[in-house]
Amino acid sequence: MFNLTLNSFLVGLALMDYRSQQFLNLDMLPFPSENLVRDTVILGSAGIICTLLALTRSFKFVFVFWTALAVWMMLKWFFLGDYVFDDAHQARGAVWLTVGGVGAFFGAAWSLRTRKWQGIL
Repeated sequence: MFNLTLNSFLVGLALMDYRSQQFLNLDMLPFPSENLVRDTVILGSAGIICTLLALTRSFKFVFVFWTALAVWMMLKWFFLGDYVFDDAHQARGAVWLTVGGVGAFFGAAWSLRTRKWQGIL
């Protein structure tokens, strides 16, 4: 649910930006401002596709890879990059978003385990 919500938010944010002719102010993303809407839609759509593929239970490894990539991007862009938080509230939100991403990664990795009694659950 975390990844589906995060990626749907990214796509929705980019589409709202496109429709309103306003420029996104997402300084934490490394995309150039003229390609920000397109790149954000691509990033969010790729996440939604990976999540939906994982729900089919045939491509679960792609979901684990995607969640690891999402956590890496959050760590790199929020905390290891040039982005500067305006206040403590923004920093706290970024920390909670990253913690949620780490939890989603462990949940995705947990889904790769084989079940001993697949007929029961």
